[in-house]
Amino acid sequence: MQYFFVGLTKAKTNLLVDRLDDAYVQHINGVSGVLVNFDERDTALMLLEKSVAKELPAEDDEMIHVLLLEGQRPKLVEKIVRPVRVTTYVPDSSCSSDFFSPSDLKKITEETLLPKLGKDIEVIRYTGYVDCGGEVDDDGVFRVHVWYSATGTYEDGRDIRTRFIFGFDTTRTDWSWYAPSHRGVILSDPESGSPVAEIIGNNVYIFPPISYASTRNGLKIFRRILEEVAAELSLSPEQRAERDRQRVEVEKEKVAREHVQTRVAYIELCKQRLSKVVEEARQRVAKSEGVLEETQTSIVSTHRELAGSRKKLEQLRQIKEAEDQRFAQEFDRICAIPQVEDVLMRNGRIMQIMTSVLTCTDPSTGKIYELGKFRIEIPVNGGNIHWFNLTRQIDGLEVGMHSPVVDANGCTILINAIQAFPELIANYEIATAVQLALQVPGSIDPGEEHAKHLDKWPLVSAA
Repeated sequence: MQYFFVGLTKAKTNLLVDRLDDAYVQHINGVSGVLVNFDERDTALMLLEKSVAKELPAEDDEMIHVLLLEGQRPKLVEKIVRPVRVTTYVPDSSCSSDFFSPSDLKKITEETLLPKLGKDIEVIRYTGYVDCGGEVDDDGVFRVHVWYSATGTYEDGRDIRTRFIFGFDTTRTDWSWYAPSHRGVILSDPESGSPVAEIIGNNVYIFPPISYASTRNGLKIFRRILEEVAAELSLSPEQRAERDRQRVEVEKEKVAREHVQTRVAYIELCKQRLSKVVEEARQRVAKSEGVLEETQTSIVSTHRELAGSRKKLEQLRQIKEAEDQRFAQEFDRICAIPQVEDVLMRNGRIMQIMTSVLTCTDPSTGKIYELGKFRIEIPVNGGNIHWFNLTRQIDGLEVGMHSPVVDANGCTILINAIQAFPELIANYEIATAVQLALQVPGSIDPGEEHAKHLDKWPLVSAA
């Protein structure tokens, strides 16, 4: 199929785009005009009421004709280009019936991104069963990766359970979202804050599996994401800088609110745990009183148990009055630790410690290496502690290590290092647990295999 290009005013361009079946706006060598299917040439000339003064014919099927109309100056040139277009690619079609048709994705892309970018676009619809290697070399083609990421790794399913994306009901929460690399511009759902896409150079990665045919409103969500991408790419540097400034201010306000809410939630959680102990003691007193009335034969031992329970109950009541202040002071001590930038509570049970940049010193050489900023997750009701590097992941002893001793799942391989945590958390010594957790990512044993991979992290000081 061949096309021809003709330079026109905006009004004439709109006339042809509105009246012809296969015509759209195009720019060649700084000249604005319209690109028209060659089969509609006669109709286009009739609508314009013009004849052709000069024609630069196409050399092959991949090129286009350029027409100069009567009365136009020959400011177009010697260069012929083919029209930009949208293509689709499916790396693994073994379960293609479970997904939306590539033609549906192609149509939406032509309506949203193509007019904005003015370059070739390839839509790649992944099925979740094949690893295609993350980022693609910049060959001038803009690529839309549906259900994929530059990291090639899934986000933890516990973190993303949103049912609505951009206000559209997906009717599902059993997501397998891909994780952002944090190397480009991240687009997030405004309500849940969940990252839905990331723009890196000539690539945009869409994280949730919206291409599943079973995902309700999947195509509407795909269209909305591409509209957000088009809006982002059309911003001027000044507009982008102002947008980023406003986002920083909003994020600061959000973090401040969450900090206050987290402090209140932490105190309330500790109060609830203590209240449970008090209630258990009260029930024991009530039970003992009942036994005293019913069992005269054990009156002496019952009186002793009753007296002891009453004494313990009174002690606990006195402790409870002072514990609110102690829990608040404990939280403030956590926030005062030098390497702690912020403290957040998630789901009323997970304390998230946001750290500054952590380092690791090689005991054998004295060299200091930068590990990065971490999010440390401490379950205050018991469970395993996790460490997540927010700056980088390195292929070390295993693939995607968060530090030389923390694997891709955020678990430390140092079994001895975590034995003290359960007792500290059970005794409400959370600040001590946080200080110990900050040391884990940089704790290495020169004699172990993991120490051989330390030099893969950035060197800060050569000692």
